[in-house]
Formats: sequence, C-alpha cells, structure tokens
Amino acid sequence: MSFTHQRNVKARKDYSCEWCLKPIPKGVVHVYEVGVFDGDFFTCRFHGSCHKNTHKAHSLYLYDCFDYECTYDYLKERAKEENPELLEVGK
Repeated sequence: MSFTHQRNVKARKDYSCEWCLKPIPKGVVHVYEVGVFDGDFFTCRFHGSCHKNTHKAHSLYLYDCFDYECTYDYLKERAKEENPELLEVGK
C-alpha cells in the first residue's frame, strides 16, 4: 500500500529543502509531505517553488526510468544537468 499527503505548513524550526538543500527558515510556509512508498514511511519538506519543480522533473524524465532504478536522486541529477532552471528557488 502506498499513499502521500501534502500540505502547506509554517516551519516551527529550521529545516532544509529536499530538492535544493537550501534552508527553510523558522516561520516560513513550505510544503510538508508524508507518505508510504514500497512499505516505507517517509517525510520531506520543500520550498513551494521547489515542490513544483519536483513534479516537473518527474514528468520530464520518468520515461527514462526502469522499475526501481527510477530514483529521486537520478531524476534530480538529470534535471540539474539538462534543465538547471528547475533547481532555482523562487522561479
């Protein structure tokens, strides 16, 4: 069973964005995502613009993935190499 749930939350402490790895300072509204994938529970946090870019990167590069070789890191590296604007915060 897999599921994901996301919502906009205000940071109660400093976090880092899963996409760009830059800080999400205390008090900033950001995307908080939780879920279960392949039986493993996960949580992650993104700047709003970074969260949009993750979905764009997945839609651009999903055709290159084969089964479980399709990892988040792979997609992020491909996006970084071919579309660096996807990693720019606030765009």
